[in-house]
Amino acid sequence: MLRDGFSPNEFTLSSVVKAAAAEPQGCCGHQLHGFCIKCGFDLNVHVGSSLLDLYTRYGLMDDAQLVFDALESRNDVSWNALIAGYARRCGTEKALELFQGMLREGFRPSHFSYASLFGACSSTGFLEQGKWVHAYMIKSGEKLVAFAGNTLLDIHSGLLDEGWHYFELMKKDGIVPKAWHYVTIVDLLGRAGALDRALRFIREMPIEPTAAIWKALLNACRMHKNMDLGAYAAERVFELDPDDPGPHVILYNIYASGGRWNDAARVRKKMKQSGVKKEPACSWVEIENAIHMFVANDECHPQREEIGRKWEEVYAKIKELGYVPDTSHVVVHVDQQEREVNLQYHSEKIALAFALLNTPPGSTIHIKKNIRVCGDCHSAIKLASKAVEREIIVRDTNRFHHFKDGSCSCRDYW
Repeated sequence: MLRDGFSPNEFTLSSVVKAAAAEPQGCCGHQLHGFCIKCGFDLNVHVGSSLLDLYTRYGLMDDAQLVFDALESRNDVSWNALIAGYARRCGTEKALELFQGMLREGFRPSHFSYASLFGACSSTGFLEQGKWVHAYMIKSGEKLVAFAGNTLLDIHSGLLDEGWHYFELMKKDGIVPKAWHYVTIVDLLGRAGALDRALRFIREMPIEPTAAIWKALLNACRMHKNMDLGAYAAERVFELDPDDPGPHVILYNIYASGGRWNDAARVRKKMKQSGVKKEPACSWVEIENAIHMFVANDECHPQREEIGRKWEEVYAKIKELGYVPDTSHVVVHVDQQEREVNLQYHSEKIALAFALLNTPPGSTIHIKKNIRVCGDCHSAIKLASKAVEREIIVRDTNRFHHFKDGSCSCRDYW
């Protein structure tokens, strides 16, 4: 088109930016933005909304905010794109602030706005704010749709009666529950410790239980240390999804934490026989556009000595705040002293120490982990957030954990 001497219009540029946003690596985002500026369309609402979607998809929230602030006019798409971006990146407070701004400007929130906000409030523990958004939705006459209803259930998970009420309300409004809604209800019952009721609910469901439903029950059994029901749920998962290593690891950990080493060994043997391999745990942080990855007992990083000293410093502080190593999370059969030593060099603790060394005082620390954060690391990082006076956000395979002043947004259930 350009070679033939034709100039792109706003719709052409918007389509090209959308295509770039769909690329796995955010293809040429900044270059396209520069070209939009050169063509004089960077302030156009349609092009700007596409740029917002591109930047928020890849977590470039500063760039997204600059685009949003510069727009000559805004529409519901641009508002929703920025709200969803902050919601996905654990910026719940900013997402709620934008939601209020959207209302002040006279724009009507879409189902996507509500779903983004419910999801953000759920993952970061903003229960009251989530209730306020839901109240506004009811007041404005909006009805629940399936995906918004599911994220609303997530907000009320842990509040059994309320969560159940909204599940029934969905059915009254003509929304046929899907498999993921049943997963949420099993998770809700599991959080409340109602494991027998959760099992009964699964058996009475009008659909065939999926692997995800049994995994939700298995995870609840892990939290509440119910080995027998956990084994039953795990066997159902093995039948439906035999290649997933996660349930095998959870069952192994349930047995190991309860001292049933023979049963734990049996699970490990079954994994070997089935060719199921556990994914090695690792954590990583991004500092100045460089990714720093760590594994347990990492000895390869050039700052390993400084990292070790920093963690010892943090360890001393959290011990003063009452930290006691939870050795039930060491899933090898060794003595107590060796268990405590093993705990102190999990990958997320090493990543935290590295981040403390290499980020400005008072700044928020972001850590990612490829598997679930163990209970001991969760307790340690909670206290560390208070000891070092930092907000720490950890993203594992289950959820965002927003640690602040000695507490976590997940309310210790994940």
